[in-house]
Amino acid sequence: MNEINLISEIIISDRSDTSECIKLMAVGDIVPDTTESIVTENIKQYIQSADLAMANLEAPLTDGTDPIEKSGPLIKAKPSGASVLRDAGFHLVSIANNHIFDYGKKGLDQTLFSCHTKGLDTVGAESNSMIARSPRQYNIKGIKLAIIALTEREFSIADNNTAGAAELDPINAWHAITEAKANADLLIVSAHGGSELSPFPNPRLQRWYRFMVDIGASAVIGHHSHVIQGLEIYKGAPILYGLGNFYFPDGYHASSVTREGLLVILDIKKNEISKVALALTCCEGKPKKVMLASGNRINDYRQIISIQSEIILDQKLLHEYWNHWCATCQKGFTFNFMLAAFSLQSFSLFQFIRLIKKGSVSGAILILFIGVLKLIQSSAQRRKMFLRIKNLTMCPSHQDIFRTTIELRELECGMQREAIQKKYDQLKTLRESNDLT
Repeated sequence: MNEINLISEIIISDRSDTSECIKLMAVGDIVPDTTESIVTENIKQYIQSADLAMANLEAPLTDGTDPIEKSGPLIKAKPSGASVLRDAGFHLVSIANNHIFDYGKKGLDQTLFSCHTKGLDTVGAESNSMIARSPRQYNIKGIKLAIIALTEREFSIADNNTAGAAELDPINAWHAITEAKANADLLIVSAHGGSELSPFPNPRLQRWYRFMVDIGASAVIGHHSHVIQGLEIYKGAPILYGLGNFYFPDGYHASSVTREGLLVILDIKKNEISKVALALTCCEGKPKKVMLASGNRINDYRQIISIQSEIILDQKLLHEYWNHWCATCQKGFTFNFMLAAFSLQSFSLFQFIRLIKKGSVSGAILILFIGVLKLIQSSAQRRKMFLRIKNLTMCPSHQDIFRTTIELRELECGMQREAIQKKYDQLKTLRESNDLT
């Protein structure tokens, strides 16, 4: 097996001891929409060499045709996807994410059955919230390792009596972590959250992930952004904010950077994580396969990770960049929110006349606009708008964007500072230079 070409290797603890060490390998989002192998032989060897290899399974494995009502894309893969993942070398999949319940309880049940039948462990979604947040536990070389998986609230969340995924919020995280730590030497959190396509985490998510370390997590492995978001070592614990995509179907993301991801290797000893190693993967070819990146991509991503880490470690700088990203990349977010909100309002002829009499032309135009929406929208379209606004208001990361865009509008803060713009452009150029199309 050839030596892997790493982007980065971080020594957290260099204490010279002879205690056993296990290697945990993790990758980001996977949708195995094929019956063929999704990895090249080269990367398969590395996955299979790990003591424990895990990924985020971003879709139910089901042949069901009855999706739930929701806002956003519906994703699924066939039950045979479990064999594809197991053959690639994975031992465990996190299924706490916003798509695992796209085909309801039947889809989730079929996913659990398909995975367990093929010897693929699952964590993060089950028949109720208590079971969903319970850990998957391993004893490898005498090291007791617990893994939990949590996801931000969208349409997949379990409750006391309903199947679904374990929710990522500080209270649920506290319960899940303290319960899991009671019988483990180390605890790993698989966390699904954040803002899609943002090259760094939002400040609120950083607080939440750091809080999970404060209450006992030994590492936090993040996904959902579909792009690489960088990392930090916080109180000796690695926090990887976004591993990007590992294998994802075409048609969901236009940007080539969504075909690149991080493969992370954690060296785990009895009471600590001693080392973090990062390798870059890319998904390309016909048929598509995941392979280890090489050449200029490696060098470019060394710079990208360095820039991201600089931003992440400086909370003031991270806040500035987050504002900049919201101001430049999320311009239509507020409009979409308001359009969805208007579509749910009732048209009142009495209110329209009253506003005209008061001379409130803008108010009358708004009421008239609502009336026009009512005329041109079908009940199905209004239902779709309701689901959209429900999603925008219940998901913490969507709330972050909406709140930030409103604050920026109020402050008329364009975030055009030259230093911010220059470094942001540098990061964007580096990412876009790796065009796989």
